[in-house]
Amino acid sequence: MTEYTAASTTLSQVLTVLGITLGTVVTVCLAYYIIKVIAHWRIFSKAGEPGWKSLIPIYNNYISYKIAWHPAFFWIGIAATFFSSVLYTYGVDNENSIFLAVSSVLMIAAALISLIQVYKLARAFGHGVPFTLGLLFLNPIFILILGLGGSKYRGRD
Repeated sequence: MTEYTAASTTLSQVLTVLGITLGTVVTVCLAYYIIKVIAHWRIFSKAGEPGWKSLIPIYNNYISYKIAWHPAFFWIGIAATFFSSVLYTYGVDNENSIFLAVSSVLMIAAALISLIQVYKLARAFGHGVPFTLGLLFLNPIFILILGLGGSKYRGRD
């Protein structure tokens, strides 16, 4: 009887710790999402786009390309990513290195398009390479600076 009580106490403690941890993670994720929504809403508003467009997944990326660069590059990046994953899957299934190589080149192209997009976004608001690095490595902070700070939209390069 004593062993059962000790085991149930230990299980209860573990479940309590797991519950607290899960609650903390959910709270932090929710706070991050709310901050991100507010920042993107303001970025879109500064660029003359309705803020609600920042709430729609995928479409918000399209508008972001429209704000900073050109929407055609959004579609090129999507196509490169899609065909890269298709070719990768086909290459792995058939052990064909040509498809894997082409897949890698397409994925690198998609990554470069994304990197240029981040740079163009920084440039559209009057910032340079250091701010671009901030957007890449400390995105939540620099998105807040861009959206809520004194940055003004200057248009595409």
